[in-house]
Amino acid sequence: MSNVRTAGIGVGVLAGLTLSVLLMLMATAPAQATTDVGNQNPQLTVSASAASIGTADPDRATIGDTVKVDGSVMNNTAKKQSALVTVTVRDPQGSSIYTDSENVSLGPRKTISSSYSYVVDESYLKGNYEVSISATNVKGTSSATATLEIY
Repeated sequence: MSNVRTAGIGVGVLAGLTLSVLLMLMATAPAQATTDVGNQNPQLTVSASAASIGTADPDRATIGDTVKVDGSVMNNTAKKQSALVTVTVRDPQGSSIYTDSENVSLGPRKTISSSYSYVVDESYLKGNYEVSISATNVKGTSSATATLEIY
């Protein structure tokens, strides 16, 4: 899927459907609750986070717990930037169970972001799941990965 979205349309949108689909997939692919920020490419900063909400340990979730996943991409420049945003979800065996990429257009100093919450049920496999977000433009790639343990 390849669409172009403009960040100025609304801060609540991240890469059109790309991150929204990723976050919905987290309901089938849960991801050690972490927040990771990447700015390997100084023009783009990406972040990914996953946390169990209202529990003693936000790094872990089990049946009945609510998990919140957040992601964002920020244009650090004073000029409009185009970027290819890629989202990948990996299961406890390290296999990619979902990947999608989408071209986005980011206004100067604009951030696009999205979040999704879900309740863990008995269908979730136990183990660590990872959600990785990367953004690439002509100057390189920034990436971030969040992990959450389902036990």
